[in-house]
Amino acid sequence: MLIFRTLKSIFIPLVFAVFLSFVFAPLTNWLRKKKLHVSLVMSVMLVIIILLMILSSFVLTAAANSLVTGFPRYQYSLTMRIHEWTTSYEALSAKF
Repeated sequence: MLIFRTLKSIFIPLVFAVFLSFVFAPLTNWLRKKKLHVSLVMSVMLVIIILLMILSSFVLTAAANSLVTGFPRYQYSLTMRIHEWTTSYEALSAKF
């Protein structure tokens, strides 16, 4: 198991690269059939990947901001539930 933890830094990018190659294979084949040069095809793939990463970072940032702005409401709800649990626990422990 120690070897897997050690090689984690190699396997994760490798698996991600294999996944991306399967995802973009149809587009790559289509662009190659259009007689585009390999460097141009790879440039298009790189631009698409970068745009997808930027888009996903915007989505994650929006989700994090939504969580931060809604935190007081969640905190109040959690506090109320904890209070309910403790009072029910105290009532149950008083019976015993």
